[in-house]
Amino acid sequence: MFTTRQKWMVFGVGILGIGAVVLLSFMPEIPALLNAVTQDFKKTLFLRKVPGDAFCHFLAYFSLMLWFTLNFPRRYHSRIGLSFLLMGATIELCQKWFTTCRTCETHDFFANFTGIVLAWFLTGPWIAAFFRQIALLFKRRLSYSRIS
Repeated sequence: MFTTRQKWMVFGVGILGIGAVVLLSFMPEIPALLNAVTQDFKKTLFLRKVPGDAFCHFLAYFSLMLWFTLNFPRRYHSRIGLSFLLMGATIELCQKWFTTCRTCETHDFFANFTGIVLAWFLTGPWIAAFFRQIALLFKRRLSYSRIS
């Protein structure tokens, strides 16, 4: 699969992603460029009613979970998800206790949780089985239509 050097590179990119999430979580203001990108992305996906901060939380934790679940064995996926969930909760509590510019909000934690669960679901074995069943269904329908 991966050589040792590639494994460390994949892990290093993941750690950089975690560092970016932690850094952005404690910044007083979201950088203007990041805010503009997420606003444009939300308009593209027709998500205008979703708060910008919650969408950033969802996107950050979704991408982290997706990165780690695509690059690490399936037996670690639940541990990775639980670790990110605990990381999100810890960051929210640290924002409440140690900063004056950020607050602890439950909808941020919910957005974190939703991103983690969606990425975990999309990389799970049941998705592959689901698409396999869909392919078999179409294959059967095609074979029935050729007979008649």
